[in-house]
Amino acid sequence: MSAFSVTVHGCRGSVPVSGAQFLRYGGATTCFEIEITPTRRLLIDAGTGALRINGALPGEPIEFHILMTHLHWDHALALPFLAPLYDPSNHFTFYGRDVGGMDIEEAIDRVMRPPWFPVNFRSTPASKEFRSISEE
Repeated sequence: MSAFSVTVHGCRGSVPVSGAQFLRYGGATTCFEIEITPTRRLLIDAGTGALRINGALPGEPIEFHILMTHLHWDHALALPFLAPLYDPSNHFTFYGRDVGGMDIEEAIDRVMRPPWFPVNFRSTPASKEFRSISEE
């Protein structure tokens, strides 16, 4: 088995913070990235730490798997700003449990749409699929 790398892009609490006192551990909200290969990535949550991947991607299509542990804002804040979502050559698979009578697709779509964000999640050009995780 070949090696893979794990990067903690964010592990802060509910609100992103900045300032000298946060230099050691950072101020971004939750996002862990497991680079399986340069073109296959697993993200655990998409807090503001996920924005760090925007400038560090190969120039070829990427397959993203995003496990949303839950959908509080601090775990999803970066989704609307993830540059790979706007590239039709990329593919995303989202994993999460149903919440409030919504599956993972509907839950993400409800927060990333006008009037809260100018672009509707479902209209982003990357291909997307969704996997519900049951509690059983």
